[in-house]
Amino acid sequence: MSGRISDDKIEEIRDRTDMVQLVSSYVSLKRSGVNHFGLCPFHSEKSPSFSVNSARQRYHCFGCGEDGDAFSFLMKMEGLSFPEAIRTLGERVGVVVEEERPDPEAERRRRERETLHRINETVADFYHRILMKSPEGEPARRYLKGRGYDGTIAARFQLGYAPEGWETLAGFLDREGVEAERARVLGLIRPGKDGRSDYDLFRGRLIFPIDGKGGRVAAFGGRTLGDGQPKYINSPESPVYHKSRVLYGMDRSREAIRRAGEVIVVEGYFDLLALYRAGIENVVATCGTALTEDHARMIRRYADTVRLLFDQDEAGRTATFRAMEALLPAGLSVSVVALEAG
Repeated sequence: MSGRISDDKIEEIRDRTDMVQLVSSYVSLKRSGVNHFGLCPFHSEKSPSFSVNSARQRYHCFGCGEDGDAFSFLMKMEGLSFPEAIRTLGERVGVVVEEERPDPEAERRRRERETLHRINETVADFYHRILMKSPEGEPARRYLKGRGYDGTIAARFQLGYAPEGWETLAGFLDREGVEAERARVLGLIRPGKDGRSDYDLFRGRLIFPIDGKGGRVAAFGGRTLGDGQPKYINSPESPVYHKSRVLYGMDRSREAIRRAGEVIVVEGYFDLLALYRAGIENVVATCGTALTEDHARMIRRYADTVRLLFDQDEAGRTATFRAMEALLPAGLSVSVVALEAG
């Protein structure tokens, strides 16, 4: 090829592709929970061990270990190169694929974003292990139990816990060989004053990993377990996190939203978790960010109808009006769900 296909175009095609529908063109699938199972097309077997996770848009064979996304599936099934698979899927979902001229600087930025994503994913695993297994995570486990959440929700959303120590994460990242400057760019640590060592942004907080494009961890939200202020803090914007383009839960909820044809938009992390606990999964959360035109376009890919489920206080009403200003011009049908006090 004389040029490259932009990352944004690749992600748009990935987002629009229905993984179950694609695989069903080649394999007979049966649903079991959140997954679909069938006989693996990559090795001979008599019992179905090939799984497709529609929420994650991934496939995995428990028999031969094959694993990948829509692009790799098509590459293996049709013997295509990666660019050919992009073009084929683009035609399938109605996305015009255009090439960009090779740009060394753009490639450098792409590699740097990949590195930053991997750091975030390492941090998400670190905090999650503390919550689920470490004695340090006991305060957060008690807090979640007190709010009616068990380990199932914590595991599903990879919730974590940042201990009270000022350098818990900073020390871990140093031992992992992560450059401090990259951790600072991501807002994970901050430089100490007067030449003191870096310190952790999140301390004594329940951690919510925020997934961006392709299900990669883009940022984090942290909630204090007590009455301290601020109650919530979020990662700053970075090369991998632009809050105007990210909605909490979108990657996990995308398939449920597509099936329902509508999305429920709530304000906070726990608002979303409460609906998931009740079996309602076509939901995303703004988490302190005003809805934008980019958010509206994202929603429009999967649904025609939006139901706003915001608090009924003055701030919630203001957020509702602003949300409608972003959503209605995108051609979305918008309604407001009013909750009874108490």
